[in-house]
Amino acid sequence: NLSTGTFKSKALPPHSATLAIGGLGSNPPNTAEDFRLELETLDRSSSGYTASGGNAYINYNSPNSWGEYDGIEVGQTGNYDLILRYGSHWGGMDVTIKLGGQTVATFSNLPKTWSLTNFTERTITNVTVPGGSNPALRVEVENGQVHLDYLEFKTR
Repeated sequence: NLSTGTFKSKALPPHSATLAIGGLGSNPPNTAEDFRLELETLDRSSSGYTASGGNAYINYNSPNSWGEYDGIEVGQTGNYDLILRYGSHWGGMDVTIKLGGQTVATFSNLPKTWSLTNFTERTITNVTVPGGSNPALRVEVENGQVHLDYLEFKTR
C-alpha cells in the first residue's frame, strides 16, 4: 500500500496506485514529509516476477524484469533522496527507476546481501523528480535476481 508523503497519497489496495507529489489539490489528504511505495502493489509487470504471500516483497527472477505503478502526478519538480530496500544472493544488479518513460535514477551494481530475504537499503541522494502528469512509475531490474521491498522518496 502507499503510505503518506510529501507525495500526497492515499492508501489503496494492491494493483492500484494513485500518487500525487508536491501538494496537488486537497485530495488525497496525507501530507507527511516522506513517501514509501510498497513495490508488491504493482499494476503491470513483465513475466519475470512473483509476489510474496502477504505484502512483504516482490521477486524479480529473470533479467530485464519490470513492474509499473499507475497514477503518478508530480505537482512541481523537486529533489529527493531515493531509498531502495532489497535482498539478493548475488551482487552486481542494476535497478532503474523511470517516471513517465524517463530514467529518474539507477541503483547500479547493488551488492549482495547473502540471502534473498536478508534486506538492506541503498540510497541515491538529491534525485530530481520532474513535475507534471506521468503515465507510470516503472521499476526495471536489468540483471540478476533480487527481492524488492519498497522504494522511498525522502524530501531534501
